[in-house]
Parts: sequence; structure tokens; C-alpha cells
Amino acid sequence: MEWNGKYWNGVLLEEVDDEGELNYPDWKSNLTIVELPTECILKIFSYLSIPEKFSLEDVCLRWREISENGWPDVKRLFIRSTYPRFTAAEIEIIFRRCGRFLKSMRIDLEDERTNYLHFIQKYCRNLKELEIDFVQINWRTIVTLYYVDYFSRVYETCRDLRSIKILSLKSNFTDAYVMNLRCEIVETIHLTVGAHGVHFSLNLSRFRNLRCLNLERFIIEENSLGGFDRLQHLEELYFSFCNVHVSYIESIRKFKKLEKLWMNGTISEIRDDHLSMIVSHCKRLKILNVDGLRGLTDRCFRDVSQLPILEELHMMNLSRVTDDSIANMKTLKTLSCPQCPGIGNDGLKRLIQGAPNLRFLSARRTSVNKNFLTDANEAIQSRQSDVELFLDLGAEAYTWQVPTNFSSLLILEGSTK
Repeated sequence: MEWNGKYWNGVLLEEVDDEGELNYPDWKSNLTIVELPTECILKIFSYLSIPEKFSLEDVCLRWREISENGWPDVKRLFIRSTYPRFTAAEIEIIFRRCGRFLKSMRIDLEDERTNYLHFIQKYCRNLKELEIDFVQINWRTIVTLYYVDYFSRVYETCRDLRSIKILSLKSNFTDAYVMNLRCEIVETIHLTVGAHGVHFSLNLSRFRNLRCLNLERFIIEENSLGGFDRLQHLEELYFSFCNVHVSYIESIRKFKKLEKLWMNGTISEIRDDHLSMIVSHCKRLKILNVDGLRGLTDRCFRDVSQLPILEELHMMNLSRVTDDSIANMKTLKTLSCPQCPGIGNDGLKRLIQGAPNLRFLSARRTSVNKNFLTDANEAIQSRQSDVELFLDLGAEAYTWQVPTNFSSLLILEGSTK
């Protein structure tokens, strides 16, 4: 085994140590390094990367014995698969030393040689967060089902899992993926797709404490999400670039605790009535992303403006909205409205005047023109706050004339100001 810095055999290992103080016993000033107290040696190990921990085992037999007893400082582990790879024996050494202390685990699963799920099952009983990334794999369904069985064995051992993250799935996600999982304590599910035409079908009624459901690029058909409307504790919902049956969009209004809603790129029959209904019931929303939902008009954004604590709004590429859609968003801190041709100087000026905490504004490829810097300058000087505002207006804005009394609170993205 060879190591250099944070790399061991070419694979990057990262761990995050918990902060803590140790009460050291007194020792004489002439104490040699091999006579250091065990607590002190463990503290030294806690500052080292995993490869460096192995290196220090060569100091003496006692240091090796202490290291072999485990690394309680390693709570999180990320094994990234690159060339050259670890041998299975080398990987198992790492799991044997720190597995029982791990709270969070992330691995890249590229092929059978990088399938460490059986080590997780064997050594990582105390995991709370598990992330698997199926990188660079052309999975057949039969191969994916083979790994589904490994997941079920992991869940049998790891009975305290609260967060499941599986990236780049290549086959349909069904209840088979959560067999033996203690669904009632899971708080986060985050799944992404790495192929075309991947369906999502899951009985969600068992996930009574789910706080975050994050799905990306799935096909979600009618009747495929059993119990979806019963997720009463849901705080974050992401349907990014999913093809979602409209019935699930209509059910979102039932999530009274919802704080973050991302429907960017969603393929569905979403219209003004749907969004108006959602915001009229989900009053805790702080972040809303409706990028690319081209059926939306000013009508629904009048209702969005009534959200009492909305801080962040993303509404890219909406061709049917005008200045009236954003002028009264008084609570916003961030607005991203690129490629909205109906939005221009007047609406954005009114927004800056009326939203004292607005910190970031992206308005590329809208109808703003060379007079906007003057309008923005007037607006920010009239609002009752000293909050800096970053403007992302595109390359053409750098050619516009800057007013002589340009406020120091206005910062043009990419400028040297």
C-alpha cells in the first residue's frame, strides 16, 4: 500500500473529524514519543488523513496496536473510485478501523470491484447517512437487481439510517430498493437518474417522518406514489426535471410545513391554478423554483407575492410573465428571472425599492436596457436598508454607462468595483 497526502493508491479519502477537547494527564518534559499517553496518541491520529494514520503505525508496535483498535475520530468517510484502485483487503482494513464509528458514508460504485456494500453491512452498524453513486455504469436491469439485494442486507444491519441518497440510477426505482429499511425513521430520500426512461414507484405511506423528498429526472406516473399526500412532515420537495402526473402537483397543497419547493423543468400540466393553490396553503415556503414552467402567468405570481416569508424565487424562461409578476415581492432576498422577456426596467426598479433585503438579482436576457443601472441606482437609494445588491445582467451590462453617483451598495457581477 502506498499513500501520498490524502491519496492512498490513487484514491482520495476524506474524513471529517468531530471537534472535542481531551483532558491530558501530566507528563515529564523528557517523555519520549513512544511513551506518550494513549489519549495523546489518539489526538494525534485525529488530525491525520487516513493514509497518514497508516503511516504513523510504523512508529512503534504500541502505536500500531492503538491504531488497530480503531479510529473514533472518523465519523464520515468518502471513498472516490479512481485509478489505481484499492484491493478488497485494503478497503476492509479501513472499514475495520473506523466502520463502527461512522455516521456518514459515501462511496462511488463503478463495478463489482468497487462494491463495498458488504463492508458497510459488516462494519457500519451506526450509520445515519448513506450515499451511493453508480458512476459510469451501463447497468442492465438484472445487474441492478443484484445490487438491490445488497441494499436490503445493508438495511438489515444499519438500523439507524435517516438519510438515503442514491445517484445515477439506471433502472426503475421500486419498493425493492427499500426492503428491510426502517422507513418510519427515514428523514431524507434523494435519488437521481443516470439513464433515459427511468420510472419511480414507491409506497411512501411508511415514511411517516420524511422531511425531504428529492427526485431528479424520473417518470412519475399516476398511482405510482402511494401515500404521497400523507407526508405531513415534509419540509423540502424537489421534482427537478421529472415527468410528474398532475395529481401529485395538486397534492402538494397538503404539505403545510413545506419550506422548499423545486419544480424546475418539471414536465406536467402545471398552470396558474395549481401554483396559486399551492401557495395559498403552504404559507411556510421560503424557496420556490418554477424554472421553465411556461404555462405560468402574472396571475399566479400575484398569489406568490402574498407568501409571508418567501426569500428565494427562481422563474427562468417564463415567456408569459411581465413586470407585474415580480414588482410586489417584498420579502425576497434572491430573484432569478433570466430569459423572461416580459420583465424589464420598470418591474425590477419597483422590486428593488420594495424589497429591502434583496441581495441577488439575475436578469440576463430579459428586457432590461442601458438605462437600468440608473433605475437601479435610484431605487436602491430610496429603499430603507443598507443591504448590498449583486446584479447579474449579462455581458452587455459591462458596456452600459455607470451613473456618476453610483451607489456602493450596487455591485455588478464580474465588475472590478
